[in-house]
Amino acid sequence: MFTVKSSFIGRFKIGDNINHNLTLLALLYRLYGAATPQEKRLLCKPVIILLISIIEAMLYDFHAR
Repeated sequence: MFTVKSSFIGRFKIGDNINHNLTLLALLYRLYGAATPQEKRLLCKPVIILLISIIEAMLYDFHAR
């Protein structure tokens, strides 16, 4: 693994939150791939909420700068 320095996200805490949510999202997508159709329906809402929280954090960061 390599690290790239970037100033894409202005505040560390926001970037940490986005990274955490992306990790959770990757886990949910793995579960979604192995789920039954009924389980896929149950996973839709958490996936959507995480996607929206990532978008909200990015928009807040853009607006705050």
